[in-house]
Amino acid sequence: MLPNADQWTNFINNSGAGTTYHIQSKLGYSAGIGLAHSFGDQFAINARLLWEQKGFKEEYVTVDGNLNIYNDKIEISNDYFTLNILPTYFFGKKLRFNASVGISYGILRESNDFASYYLNGQLTGQAHGKGQPATYESGILAGIGYSFFAFKKSELNIQLQGNIGLTDTFNQNKYIVRANSISILIMFNINRLSTDVHS
Repeated sequence: MLPNADQWTNFINNSGAGTTYHIQSKLGYSAGIGLAHSFGDQFAINARLLWEQKGFKEEYVTVDGNLNIYNDKIEISNDYFTLNILPTYFFGKKLRFNASVGISYGILRESNDFASYYLNGQLTGQAHGKGQPATYESGILAGIGYSFFAFKKSELNIQLQGNIGLTDTFNQNKYIVRANSISILIMFNINRLSTDVHS
């Protein structure tokens, strides 16, 4: 369960007089372990415990009456322990394709902010601090993948997964910030049973 392809963030763009606000995605990573319980050849329940790095970049640009341009750039990184529960359906030739839909629940481990301040394009200062996002977050997951036979009782599964965040992670401000993501998962599955139904 490796790099999240991207961390997309939804927001309400609420610019004040003379100020514009921009927000953009940030690359994140995840790693963890999981267990799966099969119900016949085509259905399984997957549970994954992950460490995930999420975040975003935001920028405030203000122009004063003398046409001075103030530019504040802030990078926010949040680390979570996340539990995913995904019912999974196997289909196609030799049941190598799989599709899953489920839920995720994360607990914040750490949050860090790094800010850079500019005046007319010149760096004037930097600051590092601890963020104050919501302690918990939840989301809806959906993915599709393909399994490659590796060894007698194991296989390599590559999956494209989307996560729709349900929690406003910074509910103390006027913006709505949800951690949506598109992830590329690389999973190595070890089958406990002696018969591998996906080979």
